Amino acid sequence: MLRFLRHILIYINVLLALLLLASVLSPLVSPGFLRVAPFLGLMFPFLMMINAFFVIYWAVSRRLALFISLAVMLTGSAQVKRFVRIPISKIIRKESNAGEKLFSGDSLRILTYNVRAFNLYDWAHNKDASIGILHFVDSLRADVLCFQEFYSRAESRLTLKEIPQGTSPAPHAYFYYYFTDHQGGRYGIATYSRYPILRKGAIRFENTYNVCIYTDILFGKDTIRVYNAHLQSVRFRKANYDFLDTLRLTYSNRHLREAKDIYSKLREAYLKRSDQVNQIARHIASCVYPVIVCGDLNDTPVSYTYRIIRGRLVDTFTEAGEGLSYTYNLPYWPFFRIDYILSDPIFKVAKLKTPRIPYSDHFPVLATLILPGGKADSANQRFRPK
Repeated sequence: MLRFLRHILIYINVLLALLLLASVLSPLVSPGFLRVAPFLGLMFPFLMMINAFFVIYWAVSRRLALFISLAVMLTGSAQVKRFVRIPISKIIRKESNAGEKLFSGDSLRILTYNVRAFNLYDWAHNKDASIGILHFVDSLRADVLCFQEFYSRAESRLTLKEIPQGTSPAPHAYFYYYFTDHQGGRYGIATYSRYPILRKGAIRFENTYNVCIYTDILFGKDTIRVYNAHLQSVRFRKANYDFLDTLRLTYSNRHLREAKDIYSKLREAYLKRSDQVNQIARHIASCVYPVIVCGDLNDTPVSYTYRIIRGRLVDTFTEAGEGLSYTYNLPYWPFFRIDYILSDPIFKVAKLKTPRIPYSDHFPVLATLILPGGKADSANQRFRPK
């Protein structure tokens, strides 16, 4: 009987190992070609953990079956550091500011933050959330601010001039935004900078409020381009969120309808994001300046979206992050990372922080980048404005 159960476990282990392998490979496949691919990528942390359980179980049992999961886990090891990172070098040096001491050059602090319309509908159940966001942003002294789901209404304090005038010591005097009219105000995306913005533009997507904007910023003597992206949202209804919050393994008609509705919305969002990210990637490929991509991509690090938009860029979390990388506030699943700062390899990543503040359903991401002297100069000298 024990031998029979062990064989059943091996079959289950093989199945889960194959699912993990499919999850690891899923970013290579466009959701338009294989619709199940993004769902496999979404399952990566869960599949990695359950395969790790099998490795431990077979190791304790002294069975060679441990290599079933171990071999596949090794193929996915590169993806693991996109979700969790232990800064071993920092621990060895025991210096809180070790990253900045390693590099010399011009320092740029850049923030990306989905502010969820500054708590317009009281999602945070905190009447001071909007002011809390502004005070928090002001305290960071970031050089470039990239906001998604930005909302401004003329009669409120959260006008477009609120942030430039409210910061110190150097105001963010330069900004660019792309808005649509919504609920008596303007809803969209905005980039603020302490440094002059030389050029700006938008990459528009069809049939959606989501958009990507870019700004060419004069940073010292060099020009850099910052993309601020908000890719396709899932647009769940309140009933969808209520269903997920009270999820039960039942088979009632109502639960089945909700599950189908959630699946169809996720599938549609994956398809739209695959088109949107290809547009952005083509735009980045034509850019002659060092590039930084910020924003809410609405996709995890094991996804087609992440693979395409990262391209040759550096994921700042894998370079300087600490602990778990999650940026979306899901209480029972601390692996949901959908907000990113990706930088040109010319930049050195000194620091990366994700403060856990409660004002939005997203957490902000703050990176400190170092531009070594002369490197960007040689990269874009021909294209610098006269």
